Order: sequence, then C-alpha cells, then structure tokens
Amino acid sequence: MTTQAVEHFLSQAANLSGLKDIHWLEDQRRAAMASLTATGFPTRKVEDWKYTDISPILKKNFSLATSDDTEDIQSSLASAQMNTLDCYQLVFINGRFSASHSSLNDLPENVDIASLNETLKDQTIDLSSYLNREDEYKDGFVALNMSLMEDGAVIQVGKNVELDKPVNLVFISTGKDQPAQNIRNIIIAGANSRIEVIETYTGPSTSEYFTNTVTEAWLEDGAGLNH
Repeated sequence: MTTQAVEHFLSQAANLSGLKDIHWLEDQRRAAMASLTATGFPTRKVEDWKYTDISPILKKNFSLATSDDTEDIQSSLASAQMNTLDCYQLVFINGRFSASHSSLNDLPENVDIASLNETLKDQTIDLSSYLNREDEYKDGFVALNMSLMEDGAVIQVGKNVELDKPVNLVFISTGKDQPAQNIRNIIIAGANSRIEVIETYTGPSTSEYFTNTVTEAWLEDGAGLNH
C-alpha cells in the first residue's frame, strides 16, 4: 500500500506551479523524491509510529489542490480568527497564500513575515540552508513535504526584537475533490528576540482533505518562541 501511495503522490509533481527555475530547490526535490521512493511512508513497525496507523490516509486519493477558490470560506475564516484575537495573520487557502484575507499591517522594524513562495521567487532571504534538510528525508512525510511543497510562511525576527502580538498562520481547506497541501513554515528568531506563533487549521467538517505541514525554527542565543 505504501508503494502505491508514494507513486500516487509523486505522480503529481509535474503539476507543481512555479519555483521550477530555482535549481537548488529542484535538486532538493529530487533528493526527497528519491528518498521517499526508497523508504516509503512509515509503518507501525517503525518505533515512532507503532501506535499510529496511517493506512486510512494512504487509501485515499488525495491530490494537490489546483484551485485557490475562495467561495464558502467565510465561516472557516471567522472561526480561525479566534474572535477578538489581536494578531498578525497570514491566510492560506488550499495551501496558497491569500493576501486579500491576510493582515500584516504595522509590522515592527526588523520583522519580516511573508509567504514562502513569494520569498523564494523574490529572493529577499536566502532560504537554501533552511530547506537543505536531506538528513530528515528518512521521515516519509518530511520527504513528501519537500517533494511537493509550494507555499507556507517565512517569519524572520531581528536581534532584540519582541513582537508585540502573536502571528496566526491560518490554513483553510475548501474540501473540494479531496485536496492535499504540503505546507512548509520557517521561523528565524534573532538573538534575545521573542515571538509567539499560532497555527490554525480549518475546513468543512463534511469533507476530506490532507494537510502535511513541516514547521522548523532556528533560534539564536537567548531567543524565545512560544508555538
């Protein structure tokens, strides 16, 4: 079953939009795909997964979300905003950043919050060292994430900066056609900085969707992250 699931997911790599001209990223994708093909997804024979049966996931034909359709998401967005929570907010719909639903006004100096896709395209930050994680590809879901990820959040907080309110990363699935999204979040906190990050996932309760998220944080000396 795991072999069939791997083949199903990786067959969708050709449908990835953009980022293909970033050569080092394509090299990492190929390495991740090779690792996933060789090792497959974890089974209950693996110590860390012996109490988790992922076979129900692998039986489904989840496919990369191909639409950023924003219809019928208002209830999901309202619940994700946590009522009166005062926060900086990035919203992703079916795995793609939605600027019109996000709120990043009045960011403090030396704080940068953006979508991964835009950051890679604009090269505002060199992310090669943060995404070169071949040592982690032995985990099938990390390898899948690297193989098919298209977007996520990049949060960079400078030295001695204390962010005045939390960052809420909101991921909404529309639930149409069993969509799959592979999200990659990167948090970089400078020395003696402070930041709080919330991840919120929501979608229709009557639909099936698959979200495979990898969030990694790099904290310099004295930095604090509440996640």
